[in-house]
Amino acid sequence: MRRKVILLVGLIGLVFGAISFVTGMAAGRRSVTAAASSDSRGDLAPDFELKVLQGEGKTLRLSDLRGKAVLLVFWAPWSNPSKTELEFYSATQRQYASSGLQVVAIALDDSSEETIIKFAKRLHASYPILLGTGSVMDHYQVEKLPASIFIDREGHIIARESGLASTATITSNIRKALSEGK
Repeated sequence: MRRKVILLVGLIGLVFGAISFVTGMAAGRRSVTAAASSDSRGDLAPDFELKVLQGEGKTLRLSDLRGKAVLLVFWAPWSNPSKTELEFYSATQRQYASSGLQVVAIALDDSSEETIIKFAKRLHASYPILLGTGSVMDHYQVEKLPASIFIDREGHIIARESGLASTATITSNIRKALSEGK
């Protein structure tokens, strides 16, 4: 009898653990806005120089955007949450451009440049699309797509979101990025 009770308690613990794990995965995101990442909030965003897709060989350096608030969006064409956020960011770029926001999308995918460009055109992206690298992904500690990094006008990381973020969270982080570092 005692053995059955121990097995039953163990099984219940296993079920609750599995439910917690699945619930966490279903949430689809790990928000770290409040504390950003304990090792990056307030830090100067790592500089990079990446190829601009449809830029006729041009590149973009993050440091060239100093003085603007920047929203870096790491994404891939196969990620449905990425598609949702990229569509939203086109409108966001138009809304906040005059206030000094620059959205920059960084594609992290093994697809051809043509595939990524076609995808971005369907979304009517109103911001630069860059071809990402593993080292940039590592510098920004991107573990899940989409990932959004909010950078103030002085180039400091003020927040990060991993996975699909709410409109309210994105808007709040954009406003913080625009107001800090003035």
